[in-house]
Amino acid sequence: MSDPSSPAPRAIPGQTRIAVGRFVAGRVHQLDASRESASTRATLANLRRAVAREVGSVPEIWQVTLDGAPGTPRGDEPTVEEIAIHATLTLYAVHQQSKAESMHRRGAGLGHAVRRLEARAGQPGSSDVSPVRRRFDALATSQSVSEARHHLRGLVGQLSANGIPLDYGMLAEDLHDLQIAHRAPSVRLRWARQYYRIDDGDDGKVSAVPEQGRSDDATQEEDQ
Repeated sequence: MSDPSSPAPRAIPGQTRIAVGRFVAGRVHQLDASRESASTRATLANLRRAVAREVGSVPEIWQVTLDGAPGTPRGDEPTVEEIAIHATLTLYAVHQQSKAESMHRRGAGLGHAVRRLEARAGQPGSSDVSPVRRRFDALATSQSVSEARHHLRGLVGQLSANGIPLDYGMLAEDLHDLQIAHRAPSVRLRWARQYYRIDDGDDGKVSAVPEQGRSDDATQEEDQ
């Protein structure tokens, strides 16, 4: 039996990232399946209200964002997992507002969605950097998770207005790793690869070239 006074073992980033993605995808599927019910509509409204709020500050969404969430809290600050889950589920609620069909689509990475958004506006290929691309670049170079959430809210609002879906399990994984200094560059590279795997002129359909799989060879590294 383990000594209860000993510190809990540190989680492996690759494992916690996957757990966060699965948790969010499961929650989104639950919300999608019942989004016509009054209780789910109220939950989505509360999630939207919390999109610019901090983790734990809106009691009405605790059951959705915190109950059963992966990760082990240490101290009073929100964990990497809690921040990623809160940000992703509140963004999903913004994206889903007033939509008859689900705005969660497996495999639709953020880079894919941004390129589709540009294609919808007829912007790819121009000599000038589009406003969408400027916001995407600002997100990719964010210096804090708060700054990243700010830019994501703008992008998700535009995706919602254009009916372009996003894989929220994948986004949760990205936001998890974006908070870890040695893993953040991999997130940015992943977004860039997704962005450039769209064929111009096809209204943003994802190329048939499969996305390179994520390597978890380095998952023995610990969260910083």
